[in-house]
Amino acid sequence: MAAVTMPFSTSRIRVLLLLVMISAGCSSTSPKREPTTITFEGDALGSAPRGFTSGLTGGGGPVAWVVRGDPTAPSGTGRVLVQESADLTSYRFPTCVHDALVARDVAVEVAFKPISGELDEVGGIILRYTPEAYYVARAQSVNSNVVLFKTIRGNRIRLKEADAKVTPNEWHELRFEARGSRLRVALDGRDVIDFEDRTIPDAGQVGVWTKADSVTAFDRLKVESLDPPDARFEAPCAAGPERPSPDLPAAFAHAREAKRPLVVTVIDTGPDATDARARSVLASRRVRDALAKVETVELDIDVSRSRATALALHVEDAPAVLGFSSRGLLVARDDKIESEDTVLALLGETASRGAGLDADLARLEAPVAADPVDLAARSALVSFLLAHEAWRAAIPHLDVLAASEKLPVPDRVRAFADLARSYLATDDPEKGRKTAKTLLAKLGPSSPEARSAAHLLLGIRDGELGRTATARKELDEAIADAPDSPYAKEAREARARIPDSSN
Repeated sequence: MAAVTMPFSTSRIRVLLLLVMISAGCSSTSPKREPTTITFEGDALGSAPRGFTSGLTGGGGPVAWVVRGDPTAPSGTGRVLVQESADLTSYRFPTCVHDALVARDVAVEVAFKPISGELDEVGGIILRYTPEAYYVARAQSVNSNVVLFKTIRGNRIRLKEADAKVTPNEWHELRFEARGSRLRVALDGRDVIDFEDRTIPDAGQVGVWTKADSVTAFDRLKVESLDPPDARFEAPCAAGPERPSPDLPAAFAHAREAKRPLVVTVIDTGPDATDARARSVLASRRVRDALAKVETVELDIDVSRSRATALALHVEDAPAVLGFSSRGLLVARDDKIESEDTVLALLGETASRGAGLDADLARLEAPVAADPVDLAARSALVSFLLAHEAWRAAIPHLDVLAASEKLPVPDRVRAFADLARSYLATDDPEKGRKTAKTLLAKLGPSSPEARSAAHLLLGIRDGELGRTATARKELDEAIADAPDSPYAKEAREARARIPDSSN
């Protein structure tokens, strides 16, 4: 949906005036802040809502956010916003965010009415939205609960859940507020969730959200700034331009060319005492002198792009230090940074072991380059790459092994499983899911272990996405398919970590 100009209803004039005052000077003074209430009284029936942009997290067909008539609209305007596409894709999350409102510490209230849905009947609020990360609080009638999620690079992660009665075809009031790291959710005037999370600290857009085939109506979107009294909605200029994120692939390329180890430090410039201690350690003269001898990249997770890069390295929170060889092999990592000595020990290990690991890698690559059909040599190379978390480098080799009919079935199953895990460990989880389904289709009919491995991988992925009911089903199938296999053993362990409550 293309962004278009908002109609000049009274409430939206107030939004525009506020934004004009902010963008004009970004000064530290502001008029008295009042909540802004947005309705759809100025929109034509059957049209997309003006001033909003729709989107989709996950898969499935197009979304359909349309203004419809409803005499029961809580705003009294007789018009509501409806997400009316009924796509049965389970991992599908239509979004509709306001183009102009950008805030960090903010409270958003919305009236919503679940109308229909076979898989889901749900309504939600989005805060701190960017295409790469946002928070969602949603209320669902199917399980009568409210759940708080964070979505990182398309991956939905459940943070907290609470029981709450949600009646279909009735209007409910959902409130979601974020102040610093504190996230609070209320339904129909009752507080249901209070949670701390520091993953998404920056300002972002606000909006509404649904899931799968849920047809849901929304009305009376109320937005209130929770910033200190001398602040206001954060326009993009309020904090100045975001600092650029380091180019990590370029850093790896430079390290390889220079034949020097690469050290990645992940910090947080927030006030937390642990983060402050880590920054002090990294700023000490001894550590700085040691870092000067290697290639370095610093990721500040207060910067959204750097935070996304850190997540790709499987670092969800600061502080952390990761040491890589010049060829990109993970040598050592420290997720605490407790003292100068621990960091210096990591740097010493990276320097002393890195060159040897690179030499080992070159020896393993040589026979594969000389004879591409030498499956034994390729298998040895893959094992080495996976042992050092070089997922991307392993993927093309695993692709060859999984496709080869000359490889024994158990080895092909393992290659498929490792290929799916490598995709899941990088930033392409949907390819991981597709690989698991390919394993199930190609080898599953004749191999119980293939079925077990595929269901294990699908279950793990569903568990990461918060789809607990589906995850339990997949893992139970993995256990039943080949009870004595290592995949069934892993499935039992994963099954034990999944909460009993449904998503």
